[in-house]
Amino acid sequence: MSLRDFFKKTLLSSKTQKSTASSPKAFHHHFAPDYKIHYRAYDTSSPNRLSVEILSGPLQNTRFELEQEITDCKMSLFLKTQEEPVARSIIDRNPRNGEIIYWDVMVAPKYRMKGLASFMAKYMLRELLLLQKKIKFMIRMIRIFQPTDTTIKLQNLGICVIAHRLGLTCEFDLPKLLNPLNIVKVEVIPPETDASQPEVVLPPCYKIDLRSYPYVLIGFIIDPETKKPITNYASYLQIKHKPEVLEEWIRTKAIVIGNGNYLLKKDGFNDFVKCLAQDDYEAEIFRKKLQSY
Repeated sequence: MSLRDFFKKTLLSSKTQKSTASSPKAFHHHFAPDYKIHYRAYDTSSPNRLSVEILSGPLQNTRFELEQEITDCKMSLFLKTQEEPVARSIIDRNPRNGEIIYWDVMVAPKYRMKGLASFMAKYMLRELLLLQKKIKFMIRMIRIFQPTDTTIKLQNLGICVIAHRLGLTCEFDLPKLLNPLNIVKVEVIPPETDASQPEVVLPPCYKIDLRSYPYVLIGFIIDPETKKPITNYASYLQIKHKPEVLEEWIRTKAIVIGNGNYLLKKDGFNDFVKCLAQDDYEAEIFRKKLQSY
């Protein structure tokens, strides 16, 4: 067997295994649906022409074409059916210093809130964790609003939930920014609904006007148990009657900011690894790469 055939066989074997772990209690399978990567039967020569079968969740037994490209400065991933594009995701990378910057995620409306964004995050980050020697990770979502803006709505819902589950920390100093002396006004924005969909399209959120930069924060509440956004409008009104609940939400990371960057810090390494590793062996490799930065 030639060296080229050996690597092709090894890669094929690894790519057709399920995304499951050997010790379920230790790893966070709820982060993303289980999946299986397949090579196209007629084109096993290119690892960029694959398909993915979703094995759990709302899209169970659904199969998508998957195209990926990895260069020295970027990784791109596209999902589609035979009829239409479904989702895309782009990560900037710098192998020399280990930087990975996740900044672009798009899912077609009818596929949203069904786990595809989480799948793409898990698949792409695992590929880069295995490829790079060291890792410094962040999600770039910064967007600046003016307090006078009247068309503001919740920003980056899906990627915010991913950041929270991965153990990332908001780049803004929230205890300082959300000090009552720095808050000018708190407005509750109602949920966004669509008559054609039974689910809430966007949950309620807060528009918090500040005296200091970034002047406006857009945030929502996440359930610390389910790691899902709270959609009950009444829950958001608590802050009107009990301003002190904001301090508790900051302390427990229950409030998630949708217009700020998120960074992976040492206190988030454990959650990050548990979301992405398949087993204890991989977890140890990933931890070493994170700690080498």
